[in-house]
Amino acid sequence: MLFRSKFATLIAVVLPLPGWADPPESYARAELAFTRANPDFRSLNDETGESLLLSLAGKSGWILNAYYNNTEFVPGGPRTGYRLQSHSLAVGGGYRWGLTQQLFLHAGLAYEERGLGGRDEAGAGIFSGIRYRPRRQFELALEAKYLDIGFSDWELLAEVFYYPRLNWFASLRLRDYAEADFTMYELGLGRRF
Repeated sequence: MLFRSKFATLIAVVLPLPGWADPPESYARAELAFTRANPDFRSLNDETGESLLLSLAGKSGWILNAYYNNTEFVPGGPRTGYRLQSHSLAVGGGYRWGLTQQLFLHAGLAYEERGLGGRDEAGAGIFSGIRYRPRRQFELALEAKYLDIGFSDWELLAEVFYYPRLNWFASLRLRDYAEADFTMYELGLGRRF
């Protein structure tokens, strides 16, 4: 009974909206980001790296995303000069729905790969999120992703975009992994085509 009432409330809120808005214009976006990795456990020290992000979106609502991160870690403890190479790769696709001209939902599937010190894990992820563009210069996004890559994990992604010029942007991004006990901060510059 409780489920039915929550579902009915959701339908009552969504149906009166003035129809699904058209997705924003199609675009291609490329971004290079400086990354600060913060493992929440003591065996690895905080380190820096770089990320490359690519996005495609079509007028019909489809989206394609790719993300690659490369970071080297220095393990804590008495050993010095020893470094662990880490990489992350995510390639995914999905669909976006416009609720209004500024508010969009998106969801999809992704191939995920993580590696640390030569040990790689690969699997799948499923994600959903919301994007809000209150003004032409600003865009906010929040996304949750469930990962199954040899272990199960949840990734929370929060993004802020600033467009000082029509096609150039700066971004600030936080990625938090619940089970891996790991947080990444990214500061990026990119171009929208």
